[in-house]
Amino acid sequence: MEIPNKVTTLRLLLSLILIPVLYLPGKVGNYLGAVLFLGACLSDFLDGYIARSRGPETSLGEIMDPIADKVLLGSTLIVLVDLGRAPGWVVALIMFREIFVTGLRLMAAKRDLVVRVSISGKIKTFLQMVAVFLLILNWRFGTLVLYLALIFTLYSGFLYFKELHRLK
Repeated sequence: MEIPNKVTTLRLLLSLILIPVLYLPGKVGNYLGAVLFLGACLSDFLDGYIARSRGPETSLGEIMDPIADKVLLGSTLIVLVDLGRAPGWVVALIMFREIFVTGLRLMAAKRDLVVRVSISGKIKTFLQMVAVFLLILNWRFGTLVLYLALIFTLYSGFLYFKELHRLK
C-alpha cells in the first residue's frame, strides 16, 4: 500500500477513535478530541501532498480520500449535534450536499468525465474543519464558522452540479 493511502487509512482509524473520545466528560473529551481531530485534518493535507509530490495518485487513493474526509467530518458533526453543540438542520444540509456531490462524481466517472475539486470546495472543507475544531472545543463562535461553512458547502455543491451539466 502506498504511503498516502496508509495516511488516509490512519485518518479513518482516527475518526473511529474520535467518536467515543468526544463523549468523555468535561475538558478531557474536548481537548483530546480536538487533538485527534486536528491530527486527522493534518493527515488529509499530508496524504494529498505526498501523493502529488511522489507521482501519480492511485485509484484507491482517489476513492478513499474523499470517503475518509466525509467519515471524519460527518461522524464528528453528528456527535456534535448529539452533544448540543451544532444545529441538526445545518448538519443535515451539509450531509445532503456531501452525498449529492459524491453521487454527481460517480455519475461523471461512469461517463469518463472528471469533475475537478474547485477552490470553493477547498474553502468549504477548510471552513468545515475549522468549525468542527472550534465546536469540539465548545467555543461559541464555532457555530458562526459552521454557518459560514454551510454557505460555502451549498455554493460549492451548486458549482459542481453546474459544472457537470456543462461537461455533458
